[in-house]
Amino acid sequence: MVVGAMAAGVAAALAVLAARGGSTVERRLRLIGAATSSRTRFAAFVADPLAAGKIAGALTGALAGCAAAAMWSLGPLAAIVPAYAGWVAPAIVAARRAARQRRDADRAVVTLVEWLHALVASGRPLESALDSRHHFAL
Repeated sequence: MVVGAMAAGVAAALAVLAARGGSTVERRLRLIGAATSSRTRFAAFVADPLAAGKIAGALTGALAGCAAAAMWSLGPLAAIVPAYAGWVAPAIVAARRAARQRRDADRAVVTLVEWLHALVASGRPLESALDSRHHFAL
């Protein structure tokens, strides 16, 4: 009973940590730390936000599956399937975020090229058009 309560607390804490997005400062510090420190493989795996999200999702899914199995006396499959779903869900979310960021970057490049074309067509040299791009909001 005590072990189950501890596991539930750990799973809930990891779920909160996985749901919370990292700040820009945390990401930069993580990049600096990854470049300057020599970590073990496990420490580098756990420091990765996607890996931490996968672990938290799997533990949360397993906890939900165990609760469902205890209530309806289902077999071990009731814990395995939600754990797998919790493991896969963060990867799907990360892939969708990356695709959205790529689409946004593609749109921004198209807008920049259109503005540069208009500025160069109006007789402005390309170098000064690129230098003055900070006057326009992307």
